[in-house]
Amino acid sequence: SIGSVFLPPQPFHFSHCRMDSAVAHRLRPLTLSAPSWCSDCGQFLWGLREQGFECQLCRQLFCQACSAKATRCPTFETSQGADLLTNDAIGAGGKGSLEALQEALQIRQRAGTLETPDGARLLKNIGLAKCKQRDMTGALEAFAESRRIYELTGSLETPSGAGLLRSAGLVKEELGDTNGALEAYALSRWILEKTHALESDDGEAVLKSLGIVKEARGDFDGALEAYMEAKRIRGQRGTLETVSGARLLCNIVAAKGELGDVEGAI
Repeated sequence: SIGSVFLPPQPFHFSHCRMDSAVAHRLRPLTLSAPSWCSDCGQFLWGLREQGFECQLCRQLFCQACSAKATRCPTFETSQGADLLTNDAIGAGGKGSLEALQEALQIRQRAGTLETPDGARLLKNIGLAKCKQRDMTGALEAFAESRRIYELTGSLETPSGAGLLRSAGLVKEELGDTNGALEAYALSRWILEKTHALESDDGEAVLKSLGIVKEARGDFDGALEAYMEAKRIRGQRGTLETVSGARLLCNIVAAKGELGDVEGAI
């Protein structure tokens, strides 16, 4: 038996290593209380303490020489490995995170588990990572495929699905597709309301986005209605007296001004 306590794998830092290292065995020194052999070369693991290295994912044992090879862990051919890469990438952000998410995508494609709710969320995160790199066209493609899988699995009408729609709306708005943005925001709002999640930070954000795009289209009554509902939610949540709350109030003033409500704007 192995004389140590199991520890969960530590998050991987993509900014410092190549992707082949990210999918390698995640090893830690291990003291063994029974005769053991290296899973790779078959060599007996000699010594009184820390005789070998154990992969925290697949639990295979390796000698000192084989531990330096950074061979691919079989866990990274499973949905569990894809989830691990996804979570590590989200936590790390920055350089390498998109590459890790795309590796997770390839794993899910090979495993046949892409068309699942987890696969949809993975594509959503790929879209968000592409947004950070200013690849808006690529982001929109990822969001569209994510939406297709959300709909296929019957999970679009959830708060997570609503979040996807708002992200897609923001990209469409930036690309000048106000019709598409309006459709995405309106559906996102409807889903949050249906799932009793509108009274939240996400709900307020969707309403503000909806107001902005309506204002851009000249629908100042609709914009003001959305802004006022967002203000109500911020008031209930105690987040109105903040910098973002002040920006919302500026939106309200602008909309009232456009409607000729000078006294209300003041």
